[in-house]
Amino acid sequence: MNTSYSKYDPKAAQELLASIGFKKNAEGNLVGPDGKVLPTYKLPVVAGWTDYLTISQIIAQNLKELGINAIITQESFGSWWSTITKGMYDMAFAWATGSGPIPYFYFNQELNPSFTSPVGQTSSSNWSGYTNPLITAALNTYSQTSDLRLQKQAMYTIERIFLQDMPFVPVVYGTEFDVFSESHFTGWPSESHPYATGAGIGSAEGEMIALNVHLK
Repeated sequence: MNTSYSKYDPKAAQELLASIGFKKNAEGNLVGPDGKVLPTYKLPVVAGWTDYLTISQIIAQNLKELGINAIITQESFGSWWSTITKGMYDMAFAWATGSGPIPYFYFNQELNPSFTSPVGQTSSSNWSGYTNPLITAALNTYSQTSDLRLQKQAMYTIERIFLQDMPFVPVVYGTEFDVFSESHFTGWPSESHPYATGAGIGSAEGEMIALNVHLK
């Protein structure tokens, strides 16, 4: 794994930007190859979501260090949700829509064009709006075969392209968990049988869990 992607290194970021023609001016603002200062970007956050606000503030501070200006706008959930799902934002921090016990579930929800609508229309997931025909083909290959070798190759293809294009940046990770009792029932997701993430009966995996759990 290339650990440079997850390492905080503003100096390396500045050098990368400079290599493609983006440099700071005398005021410390980033200027593009066309000689124009980059615009100030809006970063929407739901008012009252202190965790999202704190993360967004850190993002804005880190961008400022590179000469990129970002203004955090606090909105109602309804306004924020519409902004995110319709792709009407400059940049945004939001949760990942894909989850599951294997990488396919994550990549399919986040990168499959079938979940994406044009800007201004609501998308069920893939809120970045990114699509790539090579990734789409790899997702189709994975879903249409039970050959583990072909499935691994499909995932390697997706991972390689994702790291090259970076359609979005994973920032923090969160756990999914459940509480259950094996006093009378068994067949719950486990480390030896991870058929679901443990997101709960009310999740999209609920049917799978219900079909596996049974009386002792």
